[in-house]
Amino acid sequence: MINESLNGRTTDASDNQLAGAGLDGSAYLPAAITSHHPLDLVIIMVGGNDLKAAYNRTPFRIALGAGRLIDICNTIDGGLGWTTYKSPKVLLICPPQLGPQVFPEQFKGGLEKSPQLAKLYEGIARLGGADFFDANTVITTDGADGLHLTAEAEKKLGTAVAAKVKEIMK
Repeated sequence: MINESLNGRTTDASDNQLAGAGLDGSAYLPAAITSHHPLDLVIIMVGGNDLKAAYNRTPFRIALGAGRLIDICNTIDGGLGWTTYKSPKVLLICPPQLGPQVFPEQFKGGLEKSPQLAKLYEGIARLGGADFFDANTVITTDGADGLHLTAEAEKKLGTAVAAKVKEIMK
């Protein structure tokens, strides 16, 4: 397993305050896949940061960003164009809903939008031929900031995702 997660990463929105940090998932994903190919499965869990007020995104637009990531995985063909590696399978995970203690100004409106993501993510995963898992079924954002997870929540999510991966890879 290779972990390419990064605090602040979005589906496909640029963060001008941290230019070059690789926060735009759609800009970073092709290089990540190419540098680690061949891959059997890519697990995507982003979207919480897209709820920041600065991005002014609707839940639908956030789901489209997740769909763009699925599309990158589906069309990368090993990343180099001339390889025989097949594109990896994809598991799209809807992040848990924001907690009430989330940064009020930074995520203004996010509390109202985040409950809408699961249904939209499920639909975009189906349309993109990806598998889907809703983190809300096993955890909440119980961390101190309403966005991140505690160690206990990470363990619960990891156990549930591992079971889903076994199901996908049989």
